[in-house]
Amino acid sequence: MRQHPERNVLYHGKPLMLIYLGAPQDPSVANNPLWLRLRQFLKEHPALTEKYTFKMMAGFLDSQPLLWANQRTPHASIEINPQFGFWSWVDRLNTLCTAGSCPFPTFNKVDDRVENFTASIATPGQNGWGCPNPNTLPYCPDDALRFGKDDSYATLDSFMTYARRLDPIFLFIHQFNEYVPSDEGFDANTTDDIEPTNLWSRTALEAVKDQLRDYRDQHHRDHD
Repeated sequence: MRQHPERNVLYHGKPLMLIYLGAPQDPSVANNPLWLRLRQFLKEHPALTEKYTFKMMAGFLDSQPLLWANQRTPHASIEINPQFGFWSWVDRLNTLCTAGSCPFPTFNKVDDRVENFTASIATPGQNGWGCPNPNTLPYCPDDALRFGKDDSYATLDSFMTYARRLDPIFLFIHQFNEYVPSDEGFDANTTDDIEPTNLWSRTALEAVKDQLRDYRDQHHRDHD
C-alpha cells in the first residue's frame, strides 16, 4: 500500500480496510462474538485506526434478522442495525420468489446516506443449488439464477435496480473466482463469475460494464 498509494481507496481521509467476518449469525454481546473482539482490539490499538478506516463486512446478512434494524418480515431491501454497521459481502435476491418470506439484499447507512450495497450476478437459495435432487430438480425455488427467460442477466438487473434507488457511497459487485468448476458444477446459471468468457453468449463482463455505465449516468444526473 505504501509502494502504490494510488491503488488505495480513501475513506474519511484514510485508506479503507475491510475486515471479512463470514456470517456472524449470533451477534449477542454476551457471547463475545468475533466482531466485538475485533472492535475492542482496534479500540486498544489507536495507531491502527489513526492510519486506516476500518469497516466490517459479512455474508448473507439477508438471512440474519438479528442484525436487521427492523426484524419484521421484509418486503424490500433491508437496513442493517447501526449498532453493527456491517457491510454486505453477498446477499440473496430473487424477484420471482412468491414464498411468505423472500430474501432481499441489505444495506448499511451512515447518517442519512446509504454507505454500502452489494450486487451479484447469481445467488444460491437458503439450501444451496441442488433442491433436493440435482438430477431431477437442479435449482432450489429461491435460487437467483444468472439468466432470465430471454437470456438477460435477470439477477444483476434486479440488484442494480435497488442500487440505483439506494445510491450508496460504495457499490460492490460480488463474484467468486470460479476459473474451475465450482461447488454447484460448471453451470452458467449458478456461477457468479465475471471473467470475460464467451462460453454463454453475452458475457458477464459486458453486462456489468453496461449496468455500471447506466448507474453512473443516473448518479451524475441526480447529483448535478
